[in-house]
Amino acid sequence: MRLYPQAILLACVSWLMTAALAAQAPADPRLDYDHAVAAALTAFGSGDYWKARGLFERAHALKPNARTLRALGLTAVELKRYTQARQELEDSQQDKRDPLTPAQREEVSNMLKWMQGALATVQLGVEPAQAQVFVDGQLASGLVVLEPGQHSLRVVADGYQAREQALPLEAGTQQVLALVLDRLELKPPPVVASTPALSPADAANTAFVQPDAGTTHTDSTSITQRWWFWTAIGVVVVGGTVTAIALASSKGATDPIGHAVTTLQAGR
Repeated sequence: MRLYPQAILLACVSWLMTAALAAQAPADPRLDYDHAVAAALTAFGSGDYWKARGLFERAHALKPNARTLRALGLTAVELKRYTQARQELEDSQQDKRDPLTPAQREEVSNMLKWMQGALATVQLGVEPAQAQVFVDGQLASGLVVLEPGQHSLRVVADGYQAREQALPLEAGTQQVLALVLDRLELKPPPVVASTPALSPADAANTAFVQPDAGTTHTDSTSITQRWWFWTAIGVVVVGGTVTAIALASSKGATDPIGHAVTTLQAGR
């Protein structure tokens, strides 16, 4: 993308003249600055904007001034980093160090007017304040300058529901976008029933027995309440005489108890 080729050509000529004059002058500590500027202009003229950007940043670090800010802003435009370009161009108008010439100032004003009419501006506002906004996958905040068209927007924050939406923009528009995230609903943990612990008194009482759901209930009815006990007793009473006669006639029996048991079983 080449914008205002005549203005950029004039800028290159201006920088080259400055570099040529610096080469004729005695050596000084700014020599690296001049070399960085000359190399940046060469890279810019060949369309290698990323290399030009790096060299202009080096020159600005060595000697910050309005003209290096202007060069950075023009390079950012070519790289379509419009938010950064706008800030750098506006800063170049305000910087008093090696201020812009009248022609350069007019050029910067025209570029800013073009950006205002051809691009879109969005002021981002987020809640919670720590939320991060990504526009087309790039982290963004505050005032954002974008090309017209369809953009994607994603907002994330810890403890909040992420939000994604499309962001259609038209040329020359300015808008304020408030992005509010909803808190995530935390579900309570499931309640697990627990077996009550024995009290110290129950634990000391040896007669206390903890019921066991897996144990089959046994019949605790007294033996005297069972039907077969009384049936057996009835048989014994009815056959008492027979049993007595049998015992009396068994003179040679050596185990009367065992014989009585056998007789009872026979009577049943």
